Amino acid sequence: MATSDPTSVDVPTTKQVQETEISNVTDEGEGREIVIGPSSPTGTPEGTGTSEKPTTGTGPETIETFVDEMPEFPGGVDNFLKTVGNKFRIPEVNRVMQVRVYVSFVVEPDGTMTNIKVGRDPGYNLAAEAERVLKSIKTKWKPGKKKGKAVRTAYSLPILVNIK
Repeated sequence: MATSDPTSVDVPTTKQVQETEISNVTDEGEGREIVIGPSSPTGTPEGTGTSEKPTTGTGPETIETFVDEMPEFPGGVDNFLKTVGNKFRIPEVNRVMQVRVYVSFVVEPDGTMTNIKVGRDPGYNLAAEAERVLKSIKTKWKPGKKKGKAVRTAYSLPILVNIK
């Protein structure tokens, strides 16, 4: 049954995702689930692509999701969330509730935040407010690094909003 009430979703940590073993078996399933298996790195003879070999996406526009060193906000993620909390305008609603606003952005090699997006709008104008707040933060992050080089790094986290 569909509902407009916020729901709690447990999001795995980066470490849990990195330590998850990927299967080398694809299962057809029962038609009620989504089964994701690895694709062939070289394609199949019936494919329509034109590349002779797989590409790795290593240009300056590449956004990395797995890096050797994660981006770090000065003072840590708790300080980032505190900064967000200090700027966040909580809507006046006639209910007491807790809502998670899932945000994602890219930490650029110079430490700035770009591509700020809200994954799912929980309502009450919270998506627009989260986007406004993140765009207002001018403090630069320590960028993510891969092989010792600063790279564009995808970053996402939930912002917990307590509405009273």
